Amino acid sequence: IDTEGKKLFYIDHFDGSGYDLYYKRTTRLGGKPKAIAEDINVYDINDKGNKVTYIKNGGDLYQHNLKKQSDKIDSNVMSFIVSDNGSKILYQKLTIDSDRYCVDLYYSKSGKEGSLVESAIDKICHISEDLTQIYYIKSGSLYKLNIGGKPKLISDKANNVIKIYDSGKIYFTASIRTHAGNYQAIFSWVPGTMQLEMTGALFFDHGDGFWRG
Repeated sequence: IDTEGKKLFYIDHFDGSGYDLYYKRTTRLGGKPKAIAEDINVYDINDKGNKVTYIKNGGDLYQHNLKKQSDKIDSNVMSFIVSDNGSKILYQKLTIDSDRYCVDLYYSKSGKEGSLVESAIDKICHISEDLTQIYYIKSGSLYKLNIGGKPKLISDKANNVIKIYDSGKIYFTASIRTHAGNYQAIFSWVPGTMQLEMTGALFFDHGDGFWRG
């Protein structure tokens, strides 16, 4: 049901690989349902219930406006995330780069064909609620990217993002080498500043090849 309680969405006819999506207006529940799409794998409905974003079996990404037909955005799509009002979509496509599996990230606005945001991403660590800011790991480096801007390198030895706070402060893990040995350490960083510090170590190796916690 949409946030206004005026439309009821439901799935039917699951065949083991996909299902059909329908909706009815709550003021006319006895009426004939209206079909949105067939053979869907995953879908998302915006707050007002007037836009449905979905992937069909086979990887085709669509956005359906209830006042008109569905618009195809792209093919071979793995997954997507959409803003609350349905106006912005970030989606991933699987790719192979230097014999490793990774993803290309695309951005679509108003249901139009998506544009490439970044290629050969190993891991997407965080996406802001408004879909304008992304943290990701590529080739062992952690980057921050604002949609429409250029990537900012945070660390060239990052492993993972632990937490990002509303203030922008980020905690992440990275591999470092010191005179005492190798460490998997936790770092904190405040974007836009030089406040990068190690706050703790997870594992260390004294040089004998054994990691200790």
